[in-house]
Amino acid sequence: YIWLYNGRPGTPKYIDVNHDCAITEEDRVILGYTSPNFRLNLSNTFEYKGFELYLMITGTFGGNNRYLRSNPNAFRVNSNPGQPYINSIDINWWTDANPSNVYPIASFSTDGRFLGLQDRTFVRLQDATLSYTFRQPWVRKAGFSTLRLYVSGKNLLTFTNWVGDDPETGSSVMSSTQPVARTFTFGANISF
Repeated sequence: YIWLYNGRPGTPKYIDVNHDCAITEEDRVILGYTSPNFRLNLSNTFEYKGFELYLMITGTFGGNNRYLRSNPNAFRVNSNPGQPYINSIDINWWTDANPSNVYPIASFSTDGRFLGLQDRTFVRLQDATLSYTFRQPWVRKAGFSTLRLYVSGKNLLTFTNWVGDDPETGSSVMSSTQPVARTFTFGANISF
């Protein structure tokens, strides 16, 4: 393969697949896919005395064919104040002393070809509910047949290498797509 790039260290290199000394449509190869290989949904309820804990874990995995999406802003420094590009301080940018194969040089903005593909694989603690059912004698004396208090949360933790709002929706840095909301609910189930 012949590697072509603009000659500046730390900028992306492209493979000239057909050896014509130019990067064209003929050099395109499949790097990944927009559909996952499989999805995971796992739930269980744990009970101990009056306590009950329900957990649901979800995930999406790319497997061998990699579940990718273009996210070039995750690889660029914010040059305009007020725009939510990535934090340029904690990124492993390419330097002479750190020739990274993941991030380009910090001053790289775009060359019209760079896609910034990222893996959208994730595992998420989707739902969790902790409840307590009162079974003490005072419950009946107070006129209740059932008294249950609970706290519930949705979209609590997400484990992913995706840079952006949400790997599930594919919302990237500076995307107009809204991420999946994190919600909390407190409540009581009472029957007389």
